[in-house]
Amino acid sequence: MRLYWHNYNYLGYEKDFSIREARALLNPNKLVKLKDHLRLEGNFSEDKISKLVYFSKAEINGNSILTLQHKLEQKCNGFSNGENRQSTRYSVHGAHSYKGKFNPQVVRSILNILNIKEGSNILDPFCGSGTSLVECFFAKQNCIGFDTNPLAIFVANAKIESLKVSAKR
Repeated sequence: MRLYWHNYNYLGYEKDFSIREARALLNPNKLVKLKDHLRLEGNFSEDKISKLVYFSKAEINGNSILTLQHKLEQKCNGFSNGENRQSTRYSVHGAHSYKGKFNPQVVRSILNILNIKEGSNILDPFCGSGTSLVECFFAKQNCIGFDTNPLAIFVANAKIESLKVSAKR
């Protein structure tokens, strides 16, 4: 299997996270890092492949599997951050600019690296505008957040509630 990175420039830690994430989620028998992709050997489920954050797709025997992250970032296309940078404003993440907000991909990748299962309970004691709450929602985990900033609490609640609204309404 080949795992292809997204078509934007990565920060140094992101490539490291991508390899750790692939090892944790997929548990390959062999992993080789090449210029534009990883080559892995083993048996892999499509469900686990789709959860990878720092890869856009996997190719197995000529078939492509797009990752959820690729789909989320494509949905907010024009790539609001430009072609050479990852999109951090997909879904409700772009609803409000919050000073100190961190990259949502980092949250999801850490959840994957730590092998946090669906339905797990997560506590974010400094949730800010809700980046980790939103990513836990997408990963089907239960997350409770706290913050001392009333505006942050309002924004975080608004983001989570908006994710629960049917697109058909």
